[in-house]
Amino acid sequence: MNCEELKLAVKEFDSVIANNESFHEFCKLFDKYGKDCPEIMRYMLLFDRLLNADFLNQCNDCQLFAIQMGAAGFKEKIVRRFAQVILDCRIPAEIRAVFFNTLVEYSIGGGKSCIKRLREGMTFDRNYMFYIVKKYDIGVPEQVAFAKQMLSMIPERALQIIKSWNERIEKSIEIDSVSSFEINRSLLGLDIGVSLIDYLIWKGAINIFSYLLIKYPDAMFRIRSKDNWLFAILNSNLTRNKTLLFIEAFENMEPGICSRIRDPWGNSLLAYTFDCRFEMYCEKVQKYLIKKGCINTNVSIMGIPHEVIRNNGINKYCSRFKEKYCK
Repeated sequence: MNCEELKLAVKEFDSVIANNESFHEFCKLFDKYGKDCPEIMRYMLLFDRLLNADFLNQCNDCQLFAIQMGAAGFKEKIVRRFAQVILDCRIPAEIRAVFFNTLVEYSIGGGKSCIKRLREGMTFDRNYMFYIVKKYDIGVPEQVAFAKQMLSMIPERALQIIKSWNERIEKSIEIDSVSSFEINRSLLGLDIGVSLIDYLIWKGAINIFSYLLIKYPDAMFRIRSKDNWLFAILNSNLTRNKTLLFIEAFENMEPGICSRIRDPWGNSLLAYTFDCRFEMYCEKVQKYLIKKGCINTNVSIMGIPHEVIRNNGINKYCSRFKEKYCK
């Protein structure tokens, strides 16, 4: 397909979408261009209109593959709608799974080091999806709220704020001194806010953090609930010993909390310790959580069962597309 033919094809597809023509007309056009459809979709002006439940629920495997490849070419420009598909419960899990796998495979959204490949179909670095949900307002309200809170554990955000702080309070946090921290915080008039607490966790200042939990519970739990604090800590990059100290602080405050809580998708605290980036140093934390009665309810990723994700990789859809259009 030369450049002029490509422009004509793109115009035809855009026209079908712009005029709200029937899905049957889209299918006829798709069969007309066949193997060139993935490339055509990369240049569609109205491509984002394809990424909705009503349209996707009518698509066959070949059409879904072409849409995946089209989306992969858009990268950041299409990431909001892409993530909406993954979280949209009106769309069958199988379709959401292939979008999820494409998101991971092609690093859509510029995840770079935040992306970690699925390993044995069971692990995924949730920080990347939290990045997407923070950047774009998507999904079920309670899932959005949870994901936005988790993302603030990424330290760059807190580091921007800390530049304005006095060196003495930064030193207090470095040495984890409660008395020094409180004196300097009072002198600066520094409120107990998200950036401050995230920086404390990032630095592993367990003494100061525990003190604030006891001294200022209203302020601390206004920032995050107890449940979300624990998930936030497991999403941080603390060492296993520091992570365990933070978890113990909450378990001592409310016995049984570690075994009780679930994220909005039904995953337990223990499930989070099986994420890729955690696996090298999680045994100590896992043993503690199991001792406290926490079970591994690693039931899904963003509401999509692991088995469905494993069985709906992009290669399966690619094979079906080639069988039909690339002979």
